[in-house]
Amino acid sequence: MAIHPLGDPREKEIQSLIRRREEALSQIKQYDHEIESLEKAKRQEIVTSVRQQIEQWGLRQEELFPKREVKTKALGVPKYQHPDNPSLVWSGRGPKPKWVKVWILNDGTLEGLLKNK
Repeated sequence: MAIHPLGDPREKEIQSLIRRREEALSQIKQYDHEIESLEKAKRQEIVTSVRQQIEQWGLRQEELFPKREVKTKALGVPKYQHPDNPSLVWSGRGPKPKWVKVWILNDGTLEGLLKNK
């Protein structure tokens, strides 16, 4: 491959593409800034409009943002109960409680813990 005495003939094209890319990136930055400014102005316009409507209609916070009921996770109906300590119960859902594991290690069975046998 012969080396061109004035350098790579594609060097001008490469430099031109680099300049065009930098200009495009600069323009993208400018567009991003313009979009951000327009979105900020629109948000402020919406906030102002909503506040005016709230005042006009005399709305209260409770009407706009009612409190949600907090749902509690149902623990389930106890299916298993320790025969010697009736306060130890387990629904059979989720991990086995320690007392169930101890019962089984001592040659007990889950059937032996059934609450209504």
